[in-house]
Amino acid sequence: RAPWNGVVTQQFRQQGEWVVAGDAICELVSLETLKIDLPLPVAAATADLVGRACQVRVTGRGGDRHEFVGTVARVGDLVDANQEVRIEIRFENRIQENAWLAVPGSPAEIEFTP
Repeated sequence: RAPWNGVVTQQFRQQGEWVVAGDAICELVSLETLKIDLPLPVAAATADLVGRACQVRVTGRGGDRHEFVGTVARVGDLVDANQEVRIEIRFENRIQENAWLAVPGSPAEIEFTP
């Protein structure tokens, strides 16, 4: 039994297979709060971005588009060869008709609110 609700994304062991303490049996991912890691030009990636709200538009299963309110959780410190840094945006996912609206790997668009 896992300590949180989630979705099994990978199964490493089969039922009846011997395991020892510490062996990974599966990968369990929580879909309640999702994060988006994206590049941003270094000139736009200022420290005051942390905490800033944004609109997150996700294309879910079946091509349906869903909107969420996200928040910049982190601005990276490393500048890559393209003069970009990574920022992390988090948003609360929702369930509709017994399915999560956004799943890991879904295409997303971000729009910063003024």
